Amino acid sequence: WLLGADRTLRKRQQLRSVASHVLPLLEPGSRVVEFGAGCGHLSLLLASLRPDCLFTLVEVKPYTSNIAAGRVASSGLANAAVFTGSIDEHASSA
Repeated sequence: WLLGADRTLRKRQQLRSVASHVLPLLEPGSRVVEFGAGCGHLSLLLASLRPDCLFTLVEVKPYTSNIAAGRVASSGLANAAVFTGSIDEHASSA
């Protein structure tokens, strides 16, 4: 799954911006749920920076969710998990 050079630069800028706003809000043991997580770019970045927090990536599209799950598995991050389904399905599973 590759992005062009321009899109890669914009994605990195976007991730830095969001992460810079989210990271100060996290306390040890925080549980973070990202709805519409896509391939997991944001949550995996945050999970790698904050191993003391738990991250759930919620994605309704199975294809994209499978990519995110593969990225979680290959990253070795024990504090990230993927849920495939809608927000309502996630809420009823909790």
